[in-house]
Amino acid sequence: MTFTREQITYHASNERTDRLAIIGATVGFGNEILRERYNPKKESWSCFMDSGVMLILNKNHEKLVTGFIPSKEQVMWVYGHPLNKFVQKLVENATKKYQRGLT
Repeated sequence: MTFTREQITYHASNERTDRLAIIGATVGFGNEILRERYNPKKESWSCFMDSGVMLILNKNHEKLVTGFIPSKEQVMWVYGHPLNKFVQKLVENATKKYQRGLT
């Protein structure tokens, strides 16, 4: 998944630049495999990617708000049930790659 400059919010492009750059360089964003949870308080969608990354998109699905390596609890919140082994492995691999990018 790629985003143009117009598809990135101020928050993502100015306040989360470092984190998103490390994710992009070490883990990659991948392809969306689940867009399940709408957060009405923040007017955003949580999207889980096949790279193990969680992306948050605005309510119209047109702009990237932020991206991060989710905890098991965050993925479970999106899925609504405990993680299967495939999803657990995606998150574990993404976490390892991201941590290597920090060193």
